[in-house]
Amino acid sequence: MAEKTYAQYLGEVSNRFNSLEEEQKDVIRSLEGTTEGAVLSQVLGQDLASMDMYNEEIVVDEPAPRRGLAARK
Repeated sequence: MAEKTYAQYLGEVSNRFNSLEEEQKDVIRSLEGTTEGAVLSQVLGQDLASMDMYNEEIVVDEPAPRRGLAARK
């Protein structure tokens, strides 16, 4: 099983957020500036907490294709 990179993980989180219903996105957006949001930021880490989940679409670059020996699985 290939290991995921952190960028791939962040991309998956972004995709899951984008697939939520608008009402569910609003629930997450409403946590900004609250005690609950601060606690989640501490648990999830700064990278996830600072993701721009307040825009309509989150675009994550695909990782570059592997070349040479790195292309092997």
